[in-house]
Amino acid sequence: VQASGLPLEEHMQGGIIGWKQAGFPTERG
Repeated sequence: VQASGLPLEEHMQGGIIGWKQAGFPTERG
């Protein structure tokens, strides 16, 4: 599972902050 070239692993390892700054929702419903 990838989004904008960002691996899900980084998203889970604290990439949530950058995720929100990038304008992406933290909830993947």
